Amino acid sequence: MNTIEIAAGRVLVTDRPRPQAQAIIMAQTGYEVEVRHHPVRVGEDGIATLEAGRALRLGDVRDWLATLDGQKKQAGLQWVSDRLLAQGGGSLLWYTPPAVRPMYFHVAGKRVTLKAVPWPGLIFHAAGDSLNVAAYRGRGRPKCKTPLYHSPLMNVGPLGQVCLGSATRPRSHMTVEQQIAVWNDAIFETNFTHVNQPATLLPGNKRKKVSNAQHLAFWKKLENLTAFPSDRLNPMGRRLEEFCRVR
Repeated sequence: MNTIEIAAGRVLVTDRPRPQAQAIIMAQTGYEVEVRHHPVRVGEDGIATLEAGRALRLGDVRDWLATLDGQKKQAGLQWVSDRLLAQGGGSLLWYTPPAVRPMYFHVAGKRVTLKAVPWPGLIFHAAGDSLNVAAYRGRGRPKCKTPLYHSPLMNVGPLGQVCLGSATRPRSHMTVEQQIAVWNDAIFETNFTHVNQPATLLPGNKRKKVSNAQHLAFWKKLENLTAFPSDRLNPMGRRLEEFCRVR
């Protein structure tokens, strides 16, 4: 039997089989609501007939949700970055290995550009409009038990919270790759302005905070070097698997 499809305002007759149509009918009498599931039969003449129904079952709902979820996943199939560590629940977790990059500052009304400084490996956790960042030692792919360090950056709080200011945030329609690129720019292309917490670098503690001037001087000394001095990374006291829970 040919299948009748409606597309772009036209009625098409094709030989492609279609899943059987179904209908859900809800009837309310007083405070009682009855929900019934009815198969729909479409005849060769194109007329739809509602067949005998039965009470809606929980399994029906599960089947439909699974079908819809499968359609959504298939429609949204996309390649993702090899730097992606995990995703789900509206959040992304990824890393960038150590690399030499530019770094920009706007401190005390003065703009400073360092053309090439060695950044340590960084781990990012984005959820909604918030971004957290931490540092790690090594060059390989971080694992759940990887110990974390405070990111040696301005504009980052004690739990890794990034002060984003006017930085651009990803849009909901973007692919994972595009979202990661936008979040990366919020760190690598930003103008760092101030130290948010005393533990940003070693030495640094609650009694002796690293100042903006000291922080900037530290990075100036690294210009044109190829490796970040890992002995200046301050332990965060948590592992990667715990960092994922920070919001």
